[in-house]
Amino acid sequence: VEESMLITNICAGELLSQHNTGIHTTHEGFRAERIGEVKALLKEEFDGQVPTDLDTFEGFVTFITKLKNNPDKCHLLAPLKRMMRPSALSSEAKPHMNMGFKHYATISSPIRRFCDLSNNWAIGQILSKQKTKSLPSSSIDALNETIDSGRVACRELEQWLKCQFAKNKVGQEASGHI
Repeated sequence: VEESMLITNICAGELLSQHNTGIHTTHEGFRAERIGEVKALLKEEFDGQVPTDLDTFEGFVTFITKLKNNPDKCHLLAPLKRMMRPSALSSEAKPHMNMGFKHYATISSPIRRFCDLSNNWAIGQILSKQKTKSLPSSSIDALNETIDSGRVACRELEQWLKCQFAKNKVGQEASGHI
């Protein structure tokens, strides 16, 4: 099911891109202010061989794919993900670098997500040869703010749950693996 939804959303992103409409889910790779840390980590782990094209779609996707397929280096994905930008919604069809897709627009959950419903409406307009109506950028900004607030709430809840778990463990010893 997951693969079918991904393919559906890739196709939707491509169609909406061709018609210059829709709400696209984008990911722009590493945060600009963290690229120095990324390069320092990679330089240390790859004996000075640092990819220079990590800011391009092709370079980023090639590097992340190689990293995922390298059992000796895939442990770097977790710290690198913390140095990436979060995904965002956009009226522009930009790549989703972390997923490795040139275009991505969700349409598979129109009952629970507004951007999926909006994209379904846009596809309906395209198929019926009507003029497509795009959301104003202020609406997309508001959607991004809501998503960001949800991310913050999830992180705070996770921290609270960790504290609740750990408060009864203070003073206990346990073995672990890092």
